[in-house]
Amino acid sequence: MLQIPILVFFIRSIPEGILLIFSSYMLLNKKINKKRLALSGLLLAISTYIVRLLPIHFGVHTMIIIMLYIFFTVKINNMHIMESIPICIISMIIIFICDWIIVLFYVNILHLDFIYIFKEPVKSAIYSIPSLIMTFFIVLMIFCIKKYRNKKVDSHVSDRKSI
Repeated sequence: MLQIPILVFFIRSIPEGILLIFSSYMLLNKKINKKRLALSGLLLAISTYIVRLLPIHFGVHTMIIIMLYIFFTVKINNMHIMESIPICIISMIIIFICDWIIVLFYVNILHLDFIYIFKEPVKSAIYSIPSLIMTFFIVLMIFCIKKYRNKKVDSHVSDRKSI
């Protein structure tokens, strides 16, 4: 069981929940429904906060959160489950990678102590904000690349029809 102050819920959990749902919309090229995005992001944040408080082994809570994330994208945001599963896993992997990049930056470049970064949950949540920003830009970049590729493929297809 993790001891997590309520402030961490507002600093990390809510932005992360909204970012994860936003990632699903972007990576699946779905039109964003702001009400559903906000509702499911908030529910994911609340669920994540509660699951992290449970007395379970570290890592098991991640699997539960991924299942809840998939559930919210399917039930609230009306995304197909077969599309939602890989996108949710990819989004979580992107966040994990960005978290580790930021930690490596703090430890190797800024020479901060690893224990110092994670000793206080509120300080840790504040230090993790750049990883959320990095995740946002990576998802946006993937969306733009996919959109560009689709536009390119569509233009080639339409060129062949005119021949």
